[in-house]
Amino acid sequence: MISVQRFLAALSAAVISLALIVVGPIIQAVPSFAATAGSAPCLSTVTDSSTVSVVYSSSQSKCYVIFKSGSNAWTAPSTVTSVDILVIAGGGAGGSGAWGGGGGAGGVVLDNTYTTTPSTSYSLTIGTGGTPGTSTLDNALNRSTNGADSWFGSNSTLVAKGGGAGASYAWGKTPITDCNGANGGSGGGATECNNAGNTNTGGTSTQTLPTGATIKYGNSGGGTPTANYSSGAGGGGSGAAGSAVTTIGTGANGGDGTQDLTSWITAFATGMSGVSGWSAATSNGRIAAGGGGAAGPTRGAPGLGGGGYGGDSTNGINGVDGVTNTGSGGGGGSYNGNTGTGGSGGSGLIVLRYTAAVATAVSIGLAGGVSIATYRAPIAITATLTGGNGKVRFYQDGKVIPGCQSITSSGLSATCMWRPASKRFITLTAELVASGAVLGSKSIPITVSIGSRSGKRS
Repeated sequence: MISVQRFLAALSAAVISLALIVVGPIIQAVPSFAATAGSAPCLSTVTDSSTVSVVYSSSQSKCYVIFKSGSNAWTAPSTVTSVDILVIAGGGAGGSGAWGGGGGAGGVVLDNTYTTTPSTSYSLTIGTGGTPGTSTLDNALNRSTNGADSWFGSNSTLVAKGGGAGASYAWGKTPITDCNGANGGSGGGATECNNAGNTNTGGTSTQTLPTGATIKYGNSGGGTPTANYSSGAGGGGSGAAGSAVTTIGTGANGGDGTQDLTSWITAFATGMSGVSGWSAATSNGRIAAGGGGAAGPTRGAPGLGGGGYGGDSTNGINGVDGVTNTGSGGGGGSYNGNTGTGGSGGSGLIVLRYTAAVATAVSIGLAGGVSIATYRAPIAITATLTGGNGKVRFYQDGKVIPGCQSITSSGLSATCMWRPASKRFITLTAELVASGAVLGSKSIPITVSIGSRSGKRS
């Protein structure tokens, strides 16, 4: 009986151990590995610093943290309770096969009042650009894809919607809706189609204004006539709708990107220096443009801000890719006896902006390092700063010393000429006044003994 009980006890223990082995990894928290990007006053903690750039704008006293690809997380610094957030989704690909429509730009969302909790981590994802369909006239195979969403916080809070794909070749095919540009952040352009009774329309914008966000950007793609025009329409841009086809053999232009973000683009542009084509594409202050439509002899131009040209028989039948990190649409693919492919959509971007905080410290001392001064004899008090320059106030027993209420420091040093007016122990302090990114700070008080003059006054 005892041996049976021992056997059952051992079996029970083994079962429990096995359960722990099986269940343990399922409930185990995934470790978070922190990395740092940038430097003071904009040092940022992220999970992957390889895709992050940080820019400090001294003229604005602002930090710009730029996330360029993939999924990441950002930890709010200890002094930051609010950030401005720019979110741009991936652009749609241009249509493939023949006479493809231009891809639509990714949606753009700006939030100028996003509340953060210091030392809290926030997840984010940058949307990829859409992928073009295969170079075939078979509409079951040549469909291009929308760009992917970009988001901050979660995929249901601050979200920019991926741009709509341009329509690929679908002449006389079913479903006739294949002739229409895809809906998205900005809609894709339509392709040529001669299906009776069907209007070939550009995709519409599906970008909504997230709760608490300041503004959104997104427009429709262009349409095409129900006739043999051998041309694709332009994809919508964040600043303007894509153009419709109006001339046989001429692709329509993509819509321009918004110009409302010029100050942002100018401020963080140095952080994008390693991204091919980005500076040229955004030099006009625009971003997130639509791709141009394809045609036989004359391709459609991209919208300003990073869109791709459509293909044509002169410059190449394949559409041009949207510029990386602009969220712009790719150009449509053309045909010259061979089928072309659309251009890929440009990937999205997320940029955080917040007021920089430069930590400072102040120390104080008398000229020559002495701790004794002479009654009514002028002597220099020097405040030595760390962290940043600014206006310095000097105090005697807690009251501002006349003439020393606002001394501008230079080279992290400020000097006050002081003439002691009484014979006693006096406490001196100095204060760096907070300004812009520079945080204020006070020195540790020093006590000075004031003695009589050694001789008569002349």
